[in-house]
Amino acid sequence: MADSTLKRKEFSPKKPEVPTSCKRRGEVKSEPIVLSDEYEDNIRSARRSIVFNDGIDIKSIDSSVTSGSKRYDEIPTANHSNEVPSPISYYKGNRNLPLLHTKSPELEEIIKVCKFGPEPEKLVKQKPLRIHQSATFVINQGGIGLKHPFDLDADDISGAFTKKDNVSFYEVEGNEDKLIISSEVHVTRDRNGRIIAGTYNKRTSEGWKPKTANMSKLHAVFRRRAVHKETLEKEGSSFNRVIMFVMSVAEYNNVKGKIKDMKIYNLLYPYIIMHYYFTGGRVVPIHGQPHGNAKSANATEFRPREHSTKVELRENAASDMRAPRIVAQESTEEIQLLEIDSDCTIVRDPKQITNYKYVYFVYVLTF
Repeated sequence: MADSTLKRKEFSPKKPEVPTSCKRRGEVKSEPIVLSDEYEDNIRSARRSIVFNDGIDIKSIDSSVTSGSKRYDEIPTANHSNEVPSPISYYKGNRNLPLLHTKSPELEEIIKVCKFGPEPEKLVKQKPLRIHQSATFVINQGGIGLKHPFDLDADDISGAFTKKDNVSFYEVEGNEDKLIISSEVHVTRDRNGRIIAGTYNKRTSEGWKPKTANMSKLHAVFRRRAVHKETLEKEGSSFNRVIMFVMSVAEYNNVKGKIKDMKIYNLLYPYIIMHYYFTGGRVVPIHGQPHGNAKSANATEFRPREHSTKVELRENAASDMRAPRIVAQESTEEIQLLEIDSDCTIVRDPKQITNYKYVYFVYVLTF
């Protein structure tokens, strides 16, 4: 019996002693984990990093101020050289109308595409016409023989658009792989409207400070917005079109106030973005509009003519004394030889020529 008792005692588990600091139920005492300085630095750096659209890491405000290597308002672009090209989509399956995408372009994309162009496969092979869905196209002005950027206003969509131009300025440097874009530049003009200087806000350790823009790097971003009038009136929402292109400030100063009167103008950066969208993303029917004051249900719908065509008619109004009917017929016959499937490049009717002649002679007699 004694031996048996000793054996049982020998194999009985000994109850561990719990430290006084861990007497409460469920509390476990563990040794502290010591982290290396390098690990903690990496954690702090990761928390400060800001991730933008495509996973582009941009240095945070505090690191940019201390290092001085980047401005807070700089926007670098991603390097796409090693990326797999995105699949090409087409508007309603039309191989001549590849889509850049269907969303609204951001500032960085506008500048990058208009300065350097998109992937060649995403350039349209013809002018976008009769677009009735959200879509974004890129046009090479010379590639489709576009005489003037404003010729894109005539897109064969029935009805009139209310147009408004907006121009904003930014200091831009770098290349297509890495662009650095300032915040918007507030420009100073001389009495002739030419831009002679500009400033923008830069973030520093002492807060926002004004900085003088480098005129050689200053660019104008041109947005020509248009709202479909009839659709807005009938639906309370609208179909919209935005034409976007970029100019250096030197080019902008050369054509400021004159571009709207030119019959032909070729942009130095020939790429133009054309974006269609519905207000708020709500798709509504696009309503046509009869021409002029016509009330008949069978009246011809209004479709605007190209800017270059209208300027040519105005220029000829002073010198061509032939009957408007003959001029209109001649113009139509010449255009039809090109087998163009749009009527935006031809004279609407003799009345259009008569109107230009009337406006010209009223101007001459008045001034």
